[in-house]
Amino acid sequence: DGLDDVNNKADQLTDGINSVTEAYGFLGIKTREELAKNAALYTEANKLVMAEGKLTAQQQEEVFEKTAKANIAANNGVIDSFTASQAAALGFTVAVDENGRVTVEKMGQAKTANDKVTTSVNGIKTAYDGISSSAGGAGNAMVRAANEASSAYDKLQAKIKAVKEAQAVADGDETLKNLRIYGQEKAPVEGNQFGSKLAVENFLKSQGLSEAAAIEEARKLYAKQGTSGGALNFGKLQGFDDGQMMTPADLNRFKSASMYLAEIAEKARDAERQRDSRETARTATARITTQEYGRFESQPSASKTIDVNLRLGDATASMSMPESQENALMALLQQLQDSKAIAGY
Repeated sequence: DGLDDVNNKADQLTDGINSVTEAYGFLGIKTREELAKNAALYTEANKLVMAEGKLTAQQQEEVFEKTAKANIAANNGVIDSFTASQAAALGFTVAVDENGRVTVEKMGQAKTANDKVTTSVNGIKTAYDGISSSAGGAGNAMVRAANEASSAYDKLQAKIKAVKEAQAVADGDETLKNLRIYGQEKAPVEGNQFGSKLAVENFLKSQGLSEAAAIEEARKLYAKQGTSGGALNFGKLQGFDDGQMMTPADLNRFKSASMYLAEIAEKARDAERQRDSRETARTATARITTQEYGRFESQPSASKTIDVNLRLGDATASMSMPESQENALMALLQQLQDSKAIAGY
C-alpha cells in the first residue's frame, strides 16, 4: 500500500494520465481492489458496532445499508452471503435492480409497495380492456396503442411476480414480529429475534417442541457453530462463509433464520413421533386365556370367555370379552405384532 501511495503521488506530479490507477481516480471510479478493501472495512466495523448491542433500530438499518452496498459493489452487483444472512437476522429485504441500484427495506414495507404497484397496473389493464372493446370505430392506431399498453402491463406483472418470489423466503420472517418470550410479556427486539440461545429455544418451542427438546436442539446448533451463546450465524450453519460470492443456485438454497429453525423443529418432531411409535409397538403385549365352563341343561354346548391383560410401560389394563369377539381381538393382536416387526423389534 505504501508503494502504491508513492506511485500515486508521483503520477499526480506528472502532467497527464500516467497509470490505470490515476485514470480510475480521474474518472471517479474505484478499482476492484479498492472496492474489496472498502467492503472489508465496512464489514469489520459492522460486526464491532452490532456486537456492542447499543444501536437504535434506525442506526442498525443505516449500518446494515452502508455495509450491504459496499459488499454488493465488491461482489459485482450480486448479494453476498454476509449481506443475505444479516438481512434475514435483522428483518430486512435487499434488492438490486437492473441498473445496480441497491435498496434496503424493512419486511412489510416491500409488500405494501408491491401491492400499490399491483393496484396501479391493474388500473392500466382495466383501462386497456375498455379501450380495446370500443376501438373498432377509433381506427387501427388506437388498437395498436392499446396492445402496446397491454404488453407493458404483462411485462410489469412478470417483474412483480419475480420480486414476490424472490421475497418468499424473507416474508416468512414477518411472523416473528408477534413472537413472545416464554414466561414474559415482553416482545423480543424487532429484527434481532435470534440474538441469544433463549430466543432460539423459544422459537423452537413455538414450533411445537417440548422445552427439553428445544433446549437439546439449540445445544446442537451452538455446538455446530462452536460457541456457547450469543447470535447464531445462519449463513455459516448452512455452509456459507462471510463475504463469499454467492451464485444464483446458492441464493436459491439459502434459508432465512426462521425457515432454518422451523425445518430443524419439524425433523425433531418427526423423530419424536417415530420413537413413540416404536415404544408402543415394543411394549404392548397381550395374554389370552380361555376358560371352559361346565355344561348345563340350558347350555347344551361349551362356551368360553376371553380374559385380556394389556401392558404399556408401567400401565396395565385387564378386560374380558365374549367368544364372538375372539377373531377381532386376534386380528388386532396380529397388527400389533406386525408393527413390532416393521419397527425392528
